[in-house]
Amino acid sequence: MSANIGSGGLFHVVNENEAASITDVSIHPCESSQYIQLRRMKYKQNKTHKTWDYLKVHNSVAILLFNTDKEVFILVRQFRPAVFATSANAYTVGQTVDTAEHVPKDCGFTYECCAGIVDKGLSLEQTAKEEILEETGYDVPLNKINRMMTFRGSVGTSGCTQTMFYAEVTNEMSITQGGGNPHEGESIEVLELPLEEANNFLFDESFNKPAGVIAAFLWYFREKGLSFR
Repeated sequence: MSANIGSGGLFHVVNENEAASITDVSIHPCESSQYIQLRRMKYKQNKTHKTWDYLKVHNSVAILLFNTDKEVFILVRQFRPAVFATSANAYTVGQTVDTAEHVPKDCGFTYECCAGIVDKGLSLEQTAKEEILEETGYDVPLNKINRMMTFRGSVGTSGCTQTMFYAEVTNEMSITQGGGNPHEGESIEVLELPLEEANNFLFDESFNKPAGVIAAFLWYFREKGLSFR
């Protein structure tokens, strides 16, 4: 099944699924986590005692994909609980969230490059290759995955790094519909964004997107010698 989303059908949805079906939202204390750990640093700066709370998290990779046969970017859309919580002001333990008032598909979903955390002891490139296949269904040779940049994210809370890659893909490389790893509970929609719509997408604030996506597109347009219109 496929569909179009966004103003004027900006995106073509490759694998529309039940990703948008979010219900029974409630807030609980986090006593332990395999993904984040809270820490407090104590230090002196200019002889003044200071403290700073921060999170230990995994570094990550993200990949901007461009299908040269269709001339479309391959992006993903998924539910991000932290984004939804911020939009719904859901921070109180025991709180429930009315999803009729705070509609998840409007305020909890983000448009991203396919991405994943670095937690399996693989190289960044191999991690990127696995994430591309899992999330988008494209089987991309390692030598086609090109490094863009590494930058720091969440500098006030984690200081983690994200390394971004770029890969050009073809229809022949698409071997599944993607959608993420169901054993990890992932439910990801694969989107196609036409090259000529990239400018509209980037500067339309109604599409929740991380800063890394904007950086990736700016890199692409500079690398290809293209200008925004």
